[in-house]
Amino acid sequence: MNRWICLISFIVSQLFLASVTIAQETGHGYLKGTIMTSSEEALSDGRVLFFDVNSGPSPYESEYWRNHDYAVWTKSDGSFSVELPQGTYYLIVIKKTAGEKSAYPREGDLIYPPKDGRDLKPHVVKAGDTKDMGPIIGAVPFKKEWTAEAKTGIQGTVFDKNGQPVEGKLVIASLNPEVKRPYFISDSRTGNVGKYIIRVPEGGDYYLRVKGFSQPIVAVAVAAGEITGGIDIHLSE
Repeated sequence: MNRWICLISFIVSQLFLASVTIAQETGHGYLKGTIMTSSEEALSDGRVLFFDVNSGPSPYESEYWRNHDYAVWTKSDGSFSVELPQGTYYLIVIKKTAGEKSAYPREGDLIYPPKDGRDLKPHVVKAGDTKDMGPIIGAVPFKKEWTAEAKTGIQGTVFDKNGQPVEGKLVIASLNPEVKRPYFISDSRTGNVGKYIIRVPEGGDYYLRVKGFSQPIVAVAVAAGEITGGIDIHLSE
C-alpha cells in the first residue's frame, strides 16, 4: 500500500512540475485579485484593463486615452484572474453605468484607480508565478473634470463607400502602420454626423483606421499642442 501511495505522490509531483515548466517556457504568469468600491462592495461586471508599460505611455494621464493590451471581466464577487505574458503592467478597471458605449469612462461610470493624478505603481508578472493582489479597494464614480481638454490630437469624419457619414465607429491610432494593436483610441464612437476625435500625448506621425476595418490606413503628421483637423476616413467596404 505504501508503495502505491509513494508512486501516486511521485506522479502528482511530476505533473505539477511539468505544468510549472510549461508556464515558464511559454513566459506567462497569472494575476488575480478582487475589485471593490470605496465602500468595500464587490465590483461585478467590471472590465479589468491591462497596459504593458513597454507598449506606450502611462494610461493614468487625463490628456489622452491609451488603448489596453489585455482585458478580463470581474465576476459577481468582484474577483478576476488573468494569464499574461511575463512583463510589467498598469491596471485600470471600468464599470459602465452611464449607458453610453464609449471607450473612455463617462461621468457616473465606476473606475479604479481614480484618474486624479496620483502616482501609481505597475504590477510585475513573472513566468510560472501567480500574483494574488488580494482585495483592491477604491473604485469610485468617474468625475467629468478628470477628462482634460484635448491639447494635441486628430479629428475628422468617417464616411462610408457612398460618401455618407458613418455612426457608431471607433477610430484608432498607432505609431506604425504594421502594428495591429493601436496605441490610442477615440474617446467615443462617431455620432450621426460621423465625427471623431483622438487625443494623443505628443506630436508625431500617426496612422489611423476604423476599428474593425484593416483598410484604409490614413497617415497624418500631428504638431504638438495642436488639433489636426480635416482628417477624414473613407471606408471602401
